[in-house]
Amino acid sequence: MSYEWTPPKPLPSLNNNCKEDYNLKLLPKALKLAAEEVARFAKVPVASPAIVGLSCIATAISKKAVVVEREGLEHHPAMFFALIAASGERKSPSFSNMTRPLDKWSMDQQSTYDEKLIEVKTVNEMVDCSIAKVKSKARQQKANMDVLQQDMMAFEQKRLLAPPSPNLFTTDTQVRIF
Repeated sequence: MSYEWTPPKPLPSLNNNCKEDYNLKLLPKALKLAAEEVARFAKVPVASPAIVGLSCIATAISKKAVVVEREGLEHHPAMFFALIAASGERKSPSFSNMTRPLDKWSMDQQSTYDEKLIEVKTVNEMVDCSIAKVKSKARQQKANMDVLQQDMMAFEQKRLLAPPSPNLFTTDTQVRIF
């Protein structure tokens, strides 16, 4: 089986207005209005804030929604995007203005996240101390390896996983191609 690739389309020129290439009618009304306003005052193509906005919506609803593409094919909404433009082409205003609600949510969650991280670290240090004590005692008493394994497994089950970071995206990621 062979597949013939179509020739790649070039990226739009820096002078090209993307408005005719980006159909705002497909966006929810609130996102359309926000994208148009950010594009207006930041003087950027409307596609920039619209794309960032779509990604913010996908991030915000994340596992709270399921997209049924067809019978048997369901997935959670996710979107990865990149704004490709030369330095100085005003990517940052689009990003910072459209991600402001997610930034605020992340900051609001930070103290809870920090507390949970301290709890996880403390519990896991206690697990490590308990395992070290069991190993030391087992060496002194030349314990049965099966008993030692069971004791260690019991402590390992008490270990906690670190919570996910409340930061939901990254910005200004630079990729170097060698």
